[in-house]
Amino acid sequence: YLDFVVPGLLAFSIMNIAIAGSGYNIVEYRRKGILKRLFVTPILPRDFIGGLVLSRLLICLVQLTGLILAAIFLFHVIFVGIMLALYLFILLGTVVFLCIGFCLGSIAKSQQAIIAIGNLVTFPQMILSGIFFPIEALPDLVQPLAKLLPLSYISTGIREIAINGASLLELL
Repeated sequence: YLDFVVPGLLAFSIMNIAIAGSGYNIVEYRRKGILKRLFVTPILPRDFIGGLVLSRLLICLVQLTGLILAAIFLFHVIFVGIMLALYLFILLGTVVFLCIGFCLGSIAKSQQAIIAIGNLVTFPQMILSGIFFPIEALPDLVQPLAKLLPLSYISTGIREIAINGASLLELL
């Protein structure tokens, strides 16, 4: 079971780190007036957003490396796939959820709103995306909905790399 659930938890962590971090940052920067001040500085908005993205990617990689090391050394989970492929897929998943987080952050007007909106997006994915049990175990009516969620693809991809040794080309 650990071989199944650990990749799902890695995907879940990607989603939480990316959505919570990026969405909350945008709301907080707007609240403090940092975004308004940004327009009068010589820094380009793309450079500012790029810095946010790179910092979130780094935080995500460090935290997931800790989780992977704990899974390997404490729980004896075996990762069959190539670690480079795993990390490239983790980066891809982080970028996907950072985009969602930035979109949610642009909608929300307060910290309470981003928390509520973030929960509306993350909670259904936590239940329906096959993190704790296979999507095939869900009722037939719900399975097509589960297969539309981004976390389903990220958790399945990480699981395929970790358990079955799939390559990135096979995941396409």
